[in-house]
Amino acid sequence: QEPDKQRRVSNETLIKAKSVRGYRTNNRKWTENKFKAGEAKPELLDDWDQRLVVTTLLVNTEGSSLELGQVAEKDQWMCKDSTLLLEVDPLEKDTMIMTCMVEDVIAWRKFQRHHNTRATR
Repeated sequence: QEPDKQRRVSNETLIKAKSVRGYRTNNRKWTENKFKAGEAKPELLDDWDQRLVVTTLLVNTEGSSLELGQVAEKDQWMCKDSTLLLEVDPLEKDTMIMTCMVEDVIAWRKFQRHHNTRATR
């Protein structure tokens, strides 16, 4: 939680590819949004997600899970509502599980906390 009582949700995507000439290339995409619990807000999504959505953040009382309810504009071609649930694994505190639900489709993804083992200079 930020000092202004909002929560920051950040996402970094690394795209690995080969250029036209055969060289390896990496491109990073960073998406960041801030939400206040219970307040609906238009959200900036990844480039591949063409929906125009208004997102509402819900936080459980323990602070171990966040729910992002995304309501899409119904007059657009891409108009499905979705729910993202981000929760800390109760057995492994360094693991976060993301559940994405769109209608009757459910997908899960696990994220592992990265510990920087390099000595700081």
